[in-house]
Amino acid sequence: MNRYPIIILTKEMINYAKSFIHHVEVKRTVASPHDTLIGILGELVYAKYTTGDFRNNNILTNKGQVDFDGVEVKTSAFLFSENLHLLVREDYALKRKPKFYVQIILDVDIVSTDKINPGIKAILSGFATSEEVDNSPKKDWGSKFGKAAGYLCHGIMVSDLHPMKSLKINSSNSIAATSCEEIMDMFYYNHQRYFFGNIPRVGLVVYNPKDNETINDEQYIQLFKVKEKKISKFKKDIILSKTCLLDIHQRSYYIRQIVSALKELEVLSLQKRITHCYRCKRNLDSRAFDICSKCNWIKCTCGACGCNY
Repeated sequence: MNRYPIIILTKEMINYAKSFIHHVEVKRTVASPHDTLIGILGELVYAKYTTGDFRNNNILTNKGQVDFDGVEVKTSAFLFSENLHLLVREDYALKRKPKFYVQIILDVDIVSTDKINPGIKAILSGFATSEEVDNSPKKDWGSKFGKAAGYLCHGIMVSDLHPMKSLKINSSNSIAATSCEEIMDMFYYNHQRYFFGNIPRVGLVVYNPKDNETINDEQYIQLFKVKEKKISKFKKDIILSKTCLLDIHQRSYYIRQIVSALKELEVLSLQKRITHCYRCKRNLDSRAFDICSKCNWIKCTCGACGCNY
């Protein structure tokens, strides 16, 4: 679950949230008597995640406005599943345009328990840009009780949301990522997890955790460059700071490109050669380095190959 950061609700947080209910409650379609409390708790969870203190919120001043600077927090209470959706009402999406929507899920079956108790996990499930929400399909998703909700919502599945660690609003509340799993979008291929993202001047890249298990130097990671169909080593801190978001709605297009390239890589892996450079002693892998067209040796980045042996 490192992809989904968790904040545990405390008694103090819940009581604090309850004290604001009569100040912020909106008299419109209410699916549950807990809706206002759930919404406030989501804002406290986001404040705790980004600043370390749930009291750093704008609850009393943001009524009718975006919750945080550029971020609107959407919160729901269901047993967590990647098949749940970030839902944004059509009328709301037309009125406000936050830069990002963040989905928080309180991991509880509120319909059967009818309570919000301390110890519940608040799971930061990911985010989408305002444009991605506007371009997502909309329908009446129904209420918690199985009836029609009576209004349309845009919806994006949790598994398709961008991971929270790739959300960088500004230097004061950006959260440092420590791994590609935290900032890249995930997909499955041949029952294995892969992560992908876009790096300026490099293009679409794929991170395979298994490929990186044997790397001794923690400062470096191996990524598969889709366009070149080649594995290359990169400085980890640069990749974590430079990886860019990819449009959620282009996800299937990117994955088709990646799978096609991975299939070619599988063929190359069957034919791979591993050696070291006779000149600089660098380890060489035929999947990550060019092959000299004259001598058929793996060509090192120092320029050495069989032609000058």
